[in-house]
Amino acid sequence: MYIIQDLPATVRSRIRFFGGLLACALPFGALLWASSRYYINYPHSDEWLFIPLVEKVWNGTIPWQELYSLHNNHRLFLPRAVLLALIRWTDWDHRYPVGANIILGALIFGMAVFMLFRSMRRVGGIVPWAALPVLSILMFSLSQWLNWEWGWQIQIWMAVLAVYIGLAMLSSESLGWGHVCIAFICGVAATYSFGIGIVYWGGAFIVLAMRHGRGAPRCWAYLVLWLIGAFAVYGFYCWDFNQDVVRPPAHLIQANPVVLAGYAAVYIGAGIAYFRPWAALIAGAIGLLFAAWAHAGLWRARRVPPEALAPFTALMCISVGSALMTGMARARPEVGGIWQVFNAPRYITISILFWTGIVFLFTLMLQKRPMGDGWLWAHRWRRSIGGLGLLIMAACALLSSRQGYYNLDEHHKVYTSEVQRMIVQGLDEVPPRVRNPFVDYGFPGELAFLKRRHLSIYQPATELRWRQMSDAATSHSPDN
Repeated sequence: MYIIQDLPATVRSRIRFFGGLLACALPFGALLWASSRYYINYPHSDEWLFIPLVEKVWNGTIPWQELYSLHNNHRLFLPRAVLLALIRWTDWDHRYPVGANIILGALIFGMAVFMLFRSMRRVGGIVPWAALPVLSILMFSLSQWLNWEWGWQIQIWMAVLAVYIGLAMLSSESLGWGHVCIAFICGVAATYSFGIGIVYWGGAFIVLAMRHGRGAPRCWAYLVLWLIGAFAVYGFYCWDFNQDVVRPPAHLIQANPVVLAGYAAVYIGAGIAYFRPWAALIAGAIGLLFAAWAHAGLWRARRVPPEALAPFTALMCISVGSALMTGMARARPEVGGIWQVFNAPRYITISILFWTGIVFLFTLMLQKRPMGDGWLWAHRWRRSIGGLGLLIMAACALLSSRQGYYNLDEHHKVYTSEVQRMIVQGLDEVPPRVRNPFVDYGFPGELAFLKRRHLSIYQPATELRWRQMSDAATSHSPDN
């Protein structure tokens, strides 16, 4: 009886390759299945605030000022423009924005894999086959269910993809002005897609600074011009930044360092431990300590070129910076305190940036020769520790994905019934549960516009499906 070790090396290599490929495809397949069944196919929450802009575009005007205007302190210029184009093209068929989310997520995974292989090639190492399935489980996790299944969240996917492309450009082996210009454009795109773009400029600065510290040519000029460009973008971002629309007001900003540290740990930990708040706190604290310890050993040894390490260091710093920035507004008792991220799973996509960097560190630990100095890198069980770390990450990410599926299923059951009631009963106002819970307004004009133009849930075929779903649910109820 043959075992895999008895097979020729080329056959073993192909088995590992195709096995790894299959393992990467399974999480993506599960995501496609869940999206086809549970995607949010009606205007939800903040999208009702977006409808007046849709109506103006439908009437032939493009209000540039409103495209640029603030939305909860974010400048959503690019996502608004993309969504408006999709809505105009498809009569607001919600499948298209959700499909765009999945495509962007797949591109982000592709960028992460590209950066991982490129960095390992630069250190003379290999990417173990187990690292890619872990990355796939992490990045296609249903713990991000709100971002996957709600078309409005295209803003986060656009921003994260721009971050990956920008960092990939700045970590190019022969860095030139063309790479810096593309990274700058990516920074503008990220900044005007979601708030994470504000932190991107600091992460990109870290990449340039690490390369400058190892003597890369012209990096001082790139650093100076990067700072000038970043301040210019910040200036435009803050232009007409009316305090009246800022949520929360400045006097309610959380500044307690202990609370912020706890919030940041939960925020980071939720990327792999969404299944329990206490588990997220522990995972975040351990992940942050491990990242600091591993970087200290790598920096002392100087065996990993800065262009190989810097993009993953920047990803982790951007995630932590985003956690602290979000915590200043969200880590208040009235909105959930340090556990608030469990009420807002949209941030998990950003926390996964940190764990992408941890995958790279574990991959370095799996190499035959130690890449850093210190006990962590010189221990004879170093490779076992790295493999165990990847295994624990995969297990936690699977548990988080299961929790995300449960949350998605519950959301679908509750909200779908409300939308059915709104259509079947011909309501003139949007039920409170379907609209933004902090807006005490029924959107009667917006609802009338959708009915008049036959958009979204009021497309003839879509409305018929909703009514058929309602009839089917009624016929299967215990009362009948």
